[in-house]
Parts: sequence; C-alpha cells; structure tokens
Amino acid sequence: MTGLASGCISCGNCNNGCGHNAKNKLTTNYLYLAEKAGAEVHDLHEVYELTPIDRGGFEVRTRHPGWAQRVARLHHRTWTAGQVIVAAHAYGSAKLLHHMQHTGRLTGLSSQLGQRARTNSEQLLAVTRTHGQWEKDPEKIRLTPGSVSITSGVWPDPVTSIEPVYWGVGSDLFAFLVNEHRDGAQQHPTASWVKELAEHPARVLGYDDARHWSERTVIMLCSQTTDTSIELYWDDDRLRSRHGAGAAPAVHIPVVEKFVGRLAEKMGSGEGALVFEIINRGASAHFVAGSRSVTAATAARSTPTCACSASPGCTSWTAASCRPTPG
Repeated sequence: MTGLASGCISCGNCNNGCGHNAKNKLTTNYLYLAEKAGAEVHDLHEVYELTPIDRGGFEVRTRHPGWAQRVARLHHRTWTAGQVIVAAHAYGSAKLLHHMQHTGRLTGLSSQLGQRARTNSEQLLAVTRTHGQWEKDPEKIRLTPGSVSITSGVWPDPVTSIEPVYWGVGSDLFAFLVNEHRDGAQQHPTASWVKELAEHPARVLGYDDARHWSERTVIMLCSQTTDTSIELYWDDDRLRSRHGAGAAPAVHIPVVEKFVGRLAEKMGSGEGALVFEIINRGASAHFVAGSRSVTAATAARSTPTCACSASPGCTSWTAASCRPTPG
C-alpha cells in the first residue's frame, strides 16, 4: 500500500478511484496507515465462509475474488481466529451474513438480518448535450476538465439534496447506463420507452452515444433524508432486495424532476435517466445498511445502532440502521 503522494490536479476522475493518489481511499492511505500501526493486510482474499469452532473461535475461509480463480478453485485458504469483525461495508457484510444464515453456519443470526436496509433514496438524472451540439460548440457549456467530481449542491426543500457530478475526460462508457428520461411514474414504462424508440430512434439512442460523453454530460445526484428502506434476502445463491415493511425509495421524485428539467431547459440540453427507469426500478450509489441488531437474543429489544453482534466473538460493523446523510 502507498501513502498520499500528490495534491489534486482537478482532472475530475475522483469517482474512478483517482490515479494520482490525491484522495482518501483504502489502497492509498487507510490500509497504509493500518499497516503502519501493525496490521497485516492480505489483499485479494475474499471471505466466503465463516463457521464457529466447537472449542471456541471461528474458521474463516477465503478465496481469490477473480471469477476464473473461483471456477478453478485456486488460491483457497483457511484461517482460524478467536474473534472476528465483519467489516466488508454494507453490501459485503450483508452478503456474507445472509449466506452464512442460509447455510446454517451462523445459527445465532435472527430474522432481523436484512430488514430496513438503507439507501440515500436517490434519483440519478443526466443533463446532456447531443454529440452534434457539442461538436459545433464544445466551449458553450464547459464541464470538464477543470474541477473535482462534486463541487456544489442545492437543497430545493428540507429533505432533498441535488449535487452535480462530473466525470473525467475519457470516462465515456457510462453513457450506456443512461437513457431518455420521462417525468413522473409511468403506468407502463417499458411499453412507453419502446413506443418512443420506434417513433424517435435517433433521439432515444442518442443518449447512449459515448463520443465525448463526459465532456458534454453532468449527472445530477439527487438524494433524500426521508425514512425509506428495502429488505435484503438470500435466494438462488445471491443477495437480493425487495420492498420491505417500510416505505420503499421512490423511482420518481417530483421536486427533483422539476429542478433538473428546468436546468436542462436553461442549458439547452436533453434530460436522461439511468436505464433502470425503463423497468420502473430505482438505483443507488450509496448502499448504507442491512445488518441491524441481528443477534437472536436481542432481536426483541433491538434499537437502531451502528454495530451489531452476529455471534459471541463475531461482530458486524456496517452503519446498520443509521439514517441516510446525503451530502
């Protein structure tokens, strides 16, 4: 691991991991500082099995995360430990704990595992000029380079944050995640999109034009602090999500769509959304929970917390039921 080596050069590639060692991240300084404090880091070791040992402690099995190595069952190792902390962030921790619950290896996990998992209740929209518009006058609206990914934000109401997100020059494949946006919930969103595609193919497919996409597009990251959640569960050998007991994050947020629509109009640009909108599904860049109060013995009296115990000697730390904090 390395330490911070340079300052920001305003290339806008913050979201891609920063190739200039100018931002805080695991491989740059967090693990570096941990190693300096005496921790031993084993990279490319994915924990896929966690089993209590009869005499106390745990057996931890790891593998190489690469798909080819997994298929060939290469680089498998087994470790033992008296105590284990599961800290693979919200998704990784939930994935491991749900799998261990499903296979019966961690029998102390309760049915509360996966309940009220949080996102930032997001809607991601794009304000984008067509390639033809950009080619005629690339300097009319200059987006990149020249800034970090997120420089500002507005709050159109007390619970809604909207932040413009820029991508570094050359980050153009993200265009294939964007399609034409339609305001408001659609009764038949897929059929509506197919109809638009048949009637206006050039306009609809133009949103997926990757040529200089990052230089003519800004993503509007729109988040809310509303009390929404989803439920996680294990099925068909993978972690899945569905609507749970609480209110689900909205696919369409009226205040957001009104704000971004006005902005796109002022910039003479089109308005895009993530492709999941076609099937009436939302998406989130901030998955922040999913393992709250999972010990069976404490399930009945559990309260929201940022740490949870899976079994004696095994603790999961995942920002469990913490409320979303956009911005």
